[in-house]
Amino acid sequence: MSDPTQMGVPAAAPAPLAAPVAPPAKKKSRAGTIITWIIVVLVLLGTAYWKFAIPAMEDAKFKVGACLDVSTQGDDAEVSPKVVDCASSTAHSKIIAVFSGKTNADAASVCPDSYEASLEYKNKLFCLAGK
Repeated sequence: MSDPTQMGVPAAAPAPLAAPVAPPAKKKSRAGTIITWIIVVLVLLGTAYWKFAIPAMEDAKFKVGACLDVSTQGDDAEVSPKVVDCASSTAHSKIIAVFSGKTNADAASVCPDSYEASLEYKNKLFCLAGK
């Protein structure tokens, strides 16, 4: 005879299939973040250069011996002088002295005797002579 425990006993149900395993998550690349930060830093440096370095270089052109497109004749109207080549036809005056913190009212006492006009521009007094 056969073993009674084996007879009539149903076979064990097959084990359920395991849930599919998700593939490991991809590591995020930091290249995009690094490139973004590099661009942000470059934009900030460019802005700082444009705001501070460019005007400083322009102001440095206003020195003794430079020629301006401003005439020594006329009234004390507000002008925006530009430094021009002294050989240019637009050069009307030449800077013969520069004083920081002085005004047009101080011109008679600080400018050389050869000055013909004074120009107050960016907190400086420029003593001008004809070209």
